Amino acid sequence: MSVNFRHSFFCYKKVSKIKNISLHFYMNHFIFKLNEELKLQIKSIDLETANIIEKSQKSFTCVTNALKDLKAFVMEYEFINDAEEIQFFKKLKPELYSLSIYYKKITKIESLHPIGCQDEL
Repeated sequence: MSVNFRHSFFCYKKVSKIKNISLHFYMNHFIFKLNEELKLQIKSIDLETANIIEKSQKSFTCVTNALKDLKAFVMEYEFINDAEEIQFFKKLKPELYSLSIYYKKITKIESLHPIGCQDEL
């Protein structure tokens, strides 16, 4: 993903050792920012790329990178309670993972279309 998230993630590790911050707020904030950055990247891909296969491949790469950043964050993050952990694995992570599945399926479906103009079909 972007350098800002990695910087933010590593700053979290330093700050959490120094101050007693609300970690629950920080996790939600991190995931919100991650989703917002991902939406912006996907919008820019849509604007700059005309080919649907290329769009879906680039979008899939962005989502995969976001999932990697999320995994790195969660590996270091300590959940406050079971309810927060359940919310993360039941609601927050699947939302991001579903985008990965979506763009992978779009790539597969579009790549199976025959090449040619509409008149030839």
